[in-house]
Amino acid sequence: MLKPETFVKRHGFLLVAFGVMLVATLMLAVIQFFAVRRIEAETQAALEANLDLQLYALVNEARRDMYERASYITHSISHARVRDRDTEGLGRAITRATRRYPEIKQVFVAFFERGAETEAWQVFRFEPPDSTNPAVTRYKEIPVGAMIEDMEASKTLREAWLSIPDRSADATYAAFAPISGSQKEQIFFHAVYEPDHLDRLNNLDRVGLLILTADANNYPAPDYLKNLAARLEQKEMSDSSNALAIRIYATETNETDRVFVESSIAPLRTRGFDPNDRLFPNLEFGVAPRHPNGFSDDMTTSFLLGLSATLLALFGLVLTWRATQREWRVAQMKSDFVASVSHELKTPLTAIRAFGDLLASGRTQKPERVREYGFLITAESNRLNGLLNDILEMSQMERGVRRYQFQTQDLRETIEKSVETFRHTSAAKDFKIKTDLPDAAVFAEFDENAVRQIVLNLLANAAKYSNGTKVIETSLRRERDAAIFAVKDYGIGIAAEEQRAVFTPFHRADDANVQNSNGTGLGLAIVREIVKAHGGEISVKSKLGAGAVFSVKLPVGGNDSGIRNDE
Repeated sequence: MLKPETFVKRHGFLLVAFGVMLVATLMLAVIQFFAVRRIEAETQAALEANLDLQLYALVNEARRDMYERASYITHSISHARVRDRDTEGLGRAITRATRRYPEIKQVFVAFFERGAETEAWQVFRFEPPDSTNPAVTRYKEIPVGAMIEDMEASKTLREAWLSIPDRSADATYAAFAPISGSQKEQIFFHAVYEPDHLDRLNNLDRVGLLILTADANNYPAPDYLKNLAARLEQKEMSDSSNALAIRIYATETNETDRVFVESSIAPLRTRGFDPNDRLFPNLEFGVAPRHPNGFSDDMTTSFLLGLSATLLALFGLVLTWRATQREWRVAQMKSDFVASVSHELKTPLTAIRAFGDLLASGRTQKPERVREYGFLITAESNRLNGLLNDILEMSQMERGVRRYQFQTQDLRETIEKSVETFRHTSAAKDFKIKTDLPDAAVFAEFDENAVRQIVLNLLANAAKYSNGTKVIETSLRRERDAAIFAVKDYGIGIAAEEQRAVFTPFHRADDANVQNSNGTGLGLAIVREIVKAHGGEISVKSKLGAGAVFSVKLPVGGNDSGIRNDE
């Protein structure tokens, strides 16, 4: 493992570049986040302001219609009959009015003397005619209602009238007060004046009042609130971004809402009539965007896209870092490989040259010496040839041009012969090699020379890192549709963090025992490539200081043969 200071020294520029890119990416993400939040807040404020304008227009239109309707109805009743206190004529006039305007709930007429508006009142309540009663009064065959004096209403209506702050103008006035009992009702007053006072600026000019009561459900017309909401919604429907959802309801004393216009979307802004309007104080108008999540969805999508881009950038930085690290490690391994190969080549070449010089100089005449030197030169030449073959073979595998001769044959027999071959090599000197092979043949489709190379490389690797324990165990077993060949040693073992890298070309662990051993880091890499070409798997189980077990799993079965490329 590299020391921290060595790591920083080697990768300083890369670390700085990576840090700068990371900080820049994170800053862009933060800037985008706050920009989205600011735009969202500004848009929400603009949306609420627009809703307030729409809501004001809605409430103001309802207010205007209610006052105008009350004025229109009261003007349809002759004021002269109020001045003359003609209750019979008023009964006929109000009968016509109630037939024409069904939105009227009750009608009262108040009489008082000039100058005594705040004192005694005489109030008559209109009683609608009972058309089923033969004794009912009729006018031109039409049943006519009667005006009945109502002492109780006289007091409550006078109090409601006097509660109006400003009664100086010739206008229709409104109040919300009880008439009989405790239930409050919407009341409209319209003043009647003496005909000889045309300026009508003095309250004493009044001699009577026409009084109407109404219910929000039917006033100023049946289904008025529903039609008002539908009209405004239709008006805004042409622009889907401004489409409104309207809810109109009255809060009742039993804590339940009396809904006149329902909406599936909860109101975002609500308001009622102004208290000075003295109209239905429990009536609430609520509005909300019909598509409340439109902008929110767009902003969410924009933010998610920005976040995704940021994450992709970070992911790209990580991949760049990993790729750079990998290339660095590969370059380092190749550098180590060149140094190792140079050493491996130099050792046999030095021996060959030394013994060749001895033979060439003629200083050695004894036949046994000549044979000994010749044997050493041959052994070192074979070692050199094996090293070069490994390098060439790894190159072929990396380029995918190695060819295999696959045939169905006995895997057990090939392994047994390969183990025997290894017993007679110098690497196996003083080693006890145990074999555990099945009695029956294990047929599989493989390249015999390639499998022999697998066995020899694994055995050579076990012997190289035996650490003084001269025991190697080999085994072969059948497992369903696969055969598993294993080589176990009791040597130095492999650290957990190194186990995935041992099959990488040119890799050699940083352990001193490994570094002090001869080798190029190609043996296990060659084994892995051969196993992959056979459609198999190779794995290792090991603990540092407790040996290692390499297992090769090859598919069994098949009866064809042929030549196949390593692709």
